[in-house]
Amino acid sequence: METQQQFIPNDKTPANYLSTVESAFPQSAINLTMLEIDTAAELYEEQHSLARLLAVEEQAKYATYSLVKRKNEWLAGRMCAKTAVIKQLSATMPIAYSEIIIANHNSGRPYVKLAQSSNRQHSMDISISHSHNYAIGVCADWLCGVDIQKYNDSLFRIQERFCSPDESLLLGERLASFKEKDTLNLLWTAKEAVRKTMSHFELPGFQEIVLQSIAPSSHRPYISFTFALHTRIIRVISGLCGDYALSTCLFKD
Repeated sequence: METQQQFIPNDKTPANYLSTVESAFPQSAINLTMLEIDTAAELYEEQHSLARLLAVEEQAKYATYSLVKRKNEWLAGRMCAKTAVIKQLSATMPIAYSEIIIANHNSGRPYVKLAQSSNRQHSMDISISHSHNYAIGVCADWLCGVDIQKYNDSLFRIQERFCSPDESLLLGERLASFKEKDTLNLLWTAKEAVRKTMSHFELPGFQEIVLQSIAPSSHRPYISFTFALHTRIIRVISGLCGDYALSTCLFKD
């Protein structure tokens, strides 16, 4: 089997972020990969390695995109997710990128299929997100959701859609040292991560996901959000990376 790492640019996951998520969910196995979209796309093009990275059905899907920006986003997101899967399986079942197929349910939620030739079974969930020049993929043995978002002013215009007055007050109290634009971006990505996680059952609305508490995580500067969704209590680990907010949610029903 070819060395998998030769296909992958430097992982841009912020320092200590994965270990923080692992500390928050010690009973789960999780891996994630974050890449610069343009850098990843350039590497794949230079190596002419799409056939070694994508299954046949994925190559067909990739060919349907006419816009270079969308092709690069799609490819980088898939490679983030596949790399996370490879990390997840590395100890027990080494596997090639082309043996991992990232497909989508009718709802759009991604899931992992392993090629029949791999003769392997799995119980993994995945999630993918991208914004501007970054893509991220998460793989876990629990339900998972990840979201990354570069700040833009539209968050203030749509604030009422995802942030109640009580939640705004709590953000101001617990994250007093943060700029308001950053607290809104953190809350947005945290709720999006919850929505992606819980879409396994039914996609919840932003206002159904109610912020309960905010606390420091095991590694600063990351934050632990706790939300209530009806009778369920859900935890998210969030943080800032320059102009970006990043959030990861895991849930075991």
